[in-house]
Amino acid sequence: MVVIGLQHMNLHQWSRAAALLHVSPTASESEIRKAYRLAVAAAHPDRGGSHEKTSELNEARTVLLAA
Repeated sequence: MVVIGLQHMNLHQWSRAAALLHVSPTASESEIRKAYRLAVAAAHPDRGGSHEKTSELNEARTVLLAA
């Protein structure tokens, strides 16, 4: 992951996204994608999760991959 883009992004938003997906600040794109797949599968509404949690995870993935 390239940390240079963080200066233009809200650092709090990025940190929260990383915490939601349980990834480190140095996580690669493939690690982020894998963490997202695992988290969204567990939080899927068909498995007792909620639409809100799934939406949060989608946003977290977008934030981390945009960095």
